[in-house]
Amino acid sequence: MSRAPTSRAHARAWRPLLLAALVCFPAIGLSASVARADQAQQTLTAPAPAAAAPAEPTPWSVGVSAAEQQAAFKPFSEGNAFLKDSLFKLAADKYLEALKHWDHPGIHFNLALALFSLDQPEQVYWHLKKAIAYGEGPLDADKIERANAYITLLEQQLTPIVVKCDQAGTAVRMDGQVLFTAPGKYEAWVRAGEHTWSASKPGYELTQRTLVLKPETPVTVELQVYQEEELTTSKRRYSFWVAGVPLLAGAAVLGGGIAMNFVAQDTMNQFEQKLTEDCGISSTQPSCPPSTEANDLKNQAEIFQVVSVAGMATGGAAIATGLLLVSLNRKSTYRLTPEELEDKRRQDAAAAQKTAFVPLIGPGMVGLSASGTF
Repeated sequence: MSRAPTSRAHARAWRPLLLAALVCFPAIGLSASVARADQAQQTLTAPAPAAAAPAEPTPWSVGVSAAEQQAAFKPFSEGNAFLKDSLFKLAADKYLEALKHWDHPGIHFNLALALFSLDQPEQVYWHLKKAIAYGEGPLDADKIERANAYITLLEQQLTPIVVKCDQAGTAVRMDGQVLFTAPGKYEAWVRAGEHTWSASKPGYELTQRTLVLKPETPVTVELQVYQEEELTTSKRRYSFWVAGVPLLAGAAVLGGGIAMNFVAQDTMNQFEQKLTEDCGISSTQPSCPPSTEANDLKNQAEIFQVVSVAGMATGGAAIATGLLLVSLNRKSTYRLTPEELEDKRRQDAAAAQKTAFVPLIGPGMVGLSASGTF
């Protein structure tokens, strides 16, 4: 497991639990500082002199020379002295120095004890897990029991996370601290609460993700970076039909109005012809009253003319509205955030999965049936 980054901005809610453990578990200790010094690993497996033949290596000393084991003893002993005097920062520094020479579970155990007072629960957890990795070999049963008790308490305030990124050369950070350079994966237990992850790569846009973590609830964060053109898209304000319907309807109504105008003119011509037939004179002479049939034709012509004018006016207005909507509905370019692009891709993938195509084959029939949600 990778070492977790620390953050002093988070609440120190884990420390009361650990102090409660000192009260509820007498085996762990009664006084925090004295108990820590008493609980510490006092010795490491005695190394053989550099000139002597090495003894059978233990799993935690494989690949560690006698000289390196010797080099770890001095800072380890100095760390124990600082721990006894409650100089926790100095003790932690010495244990870290010792670990550079020998990755020994006992050093991890003592370092975890020193870190209790430095508000670093993630580091405490990580070093305790390293301390118990080999069981009771390098540590006695009492220390293993204490370590497991602390781990149980810490897990109630921490969240297991996995951070992934597969794009080579991408720097992945958590709360501003570099975790790894992709491709890679980071696993740790971190404080519950709000955290921010980011991924950056030259030539790509910065990706950021902020989540509020809950204790003991595993979270996987997958990060990806995108180039500017991937985040740039365009869309219309509304569907084509919003402007298409007024245009089509307006054209139909306008055409009907024009056609009705021809009908009105034809009917008026019939009226004038009928009037001429009835009176034998021009229809402009009032001396011959129109017959009933002639009057009907005249009335029809006037009605047709009113309908024609109304149709052309309505159709023209509808076409003008449609043209205005077409103008307003031009594509506009905008930029997505990486999170919005990922959400859009997930929605598109989900929509594609809801669409099903089923072949239809039967007597005299070959076809394809499609079903989906739109």
